Amino acid sequence: MIAVSSDTAVSLENFDPFSRRIPTRGREQALMMNSIYRWISSDPDTNIAFHLAEKFGLTQAVSRILVSRGVSTDEQAEIFLNPNRDSMHSPWLMQDMDKGADRVAAALENHERILVLGDYDVDGITGTAVLCAFLESQGGHVRYHIPERDTEGYGLSAETVKKAKKSGYDLIITVDSGVSNSKEAKLVSDAGMDLVITDHHEPHAELPEAVAVIDPKREDSKYPFRELAGVGVAFKLIEAVGEKRGIDREELLEKYGEFVALGTVGDLMPLVNENRFFVHNGLSRLTRSRNPGIYALIEVSGIKETDQIDTWHISFGLAPRLNAAGRVWRPRAGVELLLSDSPERARLIARKLDQQNRNRMAEEATIFDRAKKMMERDPSLLDPRALVLFDERWPIGVVGIVASKLMETHNRPVLMFTLSKRPADVEIADDVKGRVCQGSARSIPGFDLYEAMTECADLFVSYGGHALAAGAKIYESDLPKLRERLDDIAKRKIGETAEKPTLKIDVEIPLSGATMDLLVQTRRLAPFGVGNPQPVFCTLGLTVISCRPVGAEGKHLQFKLRAPNGAPTIDAIGFGFGDRWRSDQLEGETLDAAYMLKEDTFTGRSRVRLQLKDIRVNKS
Repeated sequence: MIAVSSDTAVSLENFDPFSRRIPTRGREQALMMNSIYRWISSDPDTNIAFHLAEKFGLTQAVSRILVSRGVSTDEQAEIFLNPNRDSMHSPWLMQDMDKGADRVAAALENHERILVLGDYDVDGITGTAVLCAFLESQGGHVRYHIPERDTEGYGLSAETVKKAKKSGYDLIITVDSGVSNSKEAKLVSDAGMDLVITDHHEPHAELPEAVAVIDPKREDSKYPFRELAGVGVAFKLIEAVGEKRGIDREELLEKYGEFVALGTVGDLMPLVNENRFFVHNGLSRLTRSRNPGIYALIEVSGIKETDQIDTWHISFGLAPRLNAAGRVWRPRAGVELLLSDSPERARLIARKLDQQNRNRMAEEATIFDRAKKMMERDPSLLDPRALVLFDERWPIGVVGIVASKLMETHNRPVLMFTLSKRPADVEIADDVKGRVCQGSARSIPGFDLYEAMTECADLFVSYGGHALAAGAKIYESDLPKLRERLDDIAKRKIGETAEKPTLKIDVEIPLSGATMDLLVQTRRLAPFGVGNPQPVFCTLGLTVISCRPVGAEGKHLQFKLRAPNGAPTIDAIGFGFGDRWRSDQLEGETLDAAYMLKEDTFTGRSRVRLQLKDIRVNKS
């Protein structure tokens, strides 16, 4: 391996660290053709890796991956390999938790009316379901509201406060929102109601006026882990209230653990620390779920009863269908599904969500195509290091997903805006500044989107979010200023030109090492996701025995690859590779492959095949 320190990232783009292992003829003139990524690797401490391999019965390859992900002690390895409740932190460490738990407990005792205000994504939907189900189980008089994305927008609004007051609510609890709603929080107080905020977004300098602002990202937070999902923060609140009412944490995990896992993975939160336990705990409960809504969602997602549900099933099966409720249909439908106690009603909602998800995918493809054509007609839009795009026809429900795709395609931050349809925003349209635009933003690693938007705060009507994802409103006339300002910030933060995105290579192995035994061992590192991706292996000097297009319009490429010494051979699949390489040009070539190990049971027996992440074709 590369002789560098354990915390040093080394570019592999034009450097072959394994040249001693393969023939060097022509290597000096070799060109790595058309690779998608810039390959990087870090070399973990081999002594620690050897010790952990011996201690926990791991192969050296898997042990090296473990160390490269920040594990250096026996205790850390034990928790990582066997996530348990020791990973959980006391809810009382979170700022304002005592005030929030006391107020919620008092509302239960006094039979007050409680409104839970959630967000319209899978994180807000699951968090709302957790909080409502718990409060109802405690005899609470609780209702929920999920704002309409188009007409009400994100978070607490003046309209919601007005309706809540008229309906006689005493307490509003936000989920996955509220920390940026200072003006609206003041309206709650003025209306004689109390407000408890639970959120996980970055707060502004001045916190809203509320009984409690429970957010692990508060500047004064003493909570040991900042990266809880919104549903995770909601769970910490019911954990605290439950403790006050003599309810054991294990009972809460049994009832609501699957919701927390679903929201945490669906909101792309890092699967480390407390999140790792939440997801590990929840996945086992999802597989044997007795919740009618979850069961119906699993059914329409095509997940078999024999499948062991993992993070992949959530990311590509369950979460998109729940998200469809807030993107292209009725936002409250997702909560209604999760809280349903009728299997028939749950199936009906789940089938509708499945259809709406199909509609969402079609609409997303249309908007992506329009955005591409917009940039083709006006190439100057691609000049800035941060893309700022606007079209008044784009539906707000899908611009965030399209922004993610454009971000991956162009490897730069992307902000996509459309016209806001909220009555309050329509009313503040200005003869000089124009109409109010609403948008979603996505960013690449290394560019803190929230920090950059804070530098442009004077341009926004409102904004909020994370380092990698955010939302904002802005006057139409200020869009050119925003484009110029973000371009300057991006050039300062990430450089003048867009490099290829990076691909972390975990371990280089010979092709003979790509076995079922290794695949089984890598599963000990699960659950995989943000912060703990599925391991990527690398093998150099493979010969392409055959290559053929597969799938609709030949979008994917199916390979048979042979090791440098002639044996063994292995099957591999490159999803989306047909858009980049021609199969007839690759046959007979020598290439380096970066891949994940996948189990293939198509023939009735388990065998390993490679799921290619990238290739580098060696041309002399």
